[in-house]
Amino acid sequence: MEKIVLVGGSGYFGQAIIRHLKDQYHFVVLTRRPIASKHPNVETIVWNPTNLEESWVSAFEGAKAIINLAGESVNGRPTAAHRARVLRSRVETTQAIGEALKHVKVLPELWINASAIALYPYTQTQDWDEDTNLRNHDFMGTVCQRWERAFAEAKPARVRGITMRISLILGEEGGVLPRLNALTKLGLGGKQGSGEQYISWIHEIDACRAVEFFLVHPETEGAYNLCSPEPLPNAIFMQQLRKRHGMWLGLPTPAIAMRIGGWLIGTDADLVLNSQRVVSKRLPQAGFHYCYPSFG
Repeated sequence: MEKIVLVGGSGYFGQAIIRHLKDQYHFVVLTRRPIASKHPNVETIVWNPTNLEESWVSAFEGAKAIINLAGESVNGRPTAAHRARVLRSRVETTQAIGEALKHVKVLPELWINASAIALYPYTQTQDWDEDTNLRNHDFMGTVCQRWERAFAEAKPARVRGITMRISLILGEEGGVLPRLNALTKLGLGGKQGSGEQYISWIHEIDACRAVEFFLVHPETEGAYNLCSPEPLPNAIFMQQLRKRHGMWLGLPTPAIAMRIGGWLIGTDADLVLNSQRVVSKRLPQAGFHYCYPSFG
């Protein structure tokens, strides 16, 4: 059975990928904290990307692919210390993988490295796709640019590389959707801020299927947006959630209330208030078909 090294596999997306593919591949999960798995095709190695150690460097030997999702959660109070951890965790982990591969005799066929659609400028008026050369120069845009630059510099020339620019992943097992469902059921599922800002999203199953698509299609290479074809304004998105739960009432949350509340509970309201209208041009062109192209 072919081996996949999943770096940062203890998070929501990493666990979803394992559930989706664990019967097809043997997963070696590199993580800072152990995760329990009773499945025979999943093993965990605790690693520290600041120290090259044989215990984890050897995991890359002869792997079919590396999938790197590691990074400090962006969902935190936007202090200077938190932002430094967000940037450092992404860049240093990518660099550490590149250093480890210098000690590997049989290189992996493929290295899939995460990024995010925050790379693109915020807009409400047009869709951005992979051909868009404009870049966002706020904090998260800068993080994505430095993250992708680190990947380009660390990846060996003989290894096929995929950059996944990930949008909001929606699934019932984790991420943001369960929290939004809970708010909606409490009557708090109204628009957030103006409601005009766009949400780019992808269903968990389609996100995992995209990873599988990259694994089995050797012609795929470069950057791909992991987004559905239909980004939605926040107000419509929340309306669809209310409809899903049979809720006619949905109290709106003004932007100022979101910023104050976000600071109090330790989260960044801009993650919801910024308008991200991004789609994928390259995935459909490569032959990928969405199971969930529409929300609702």
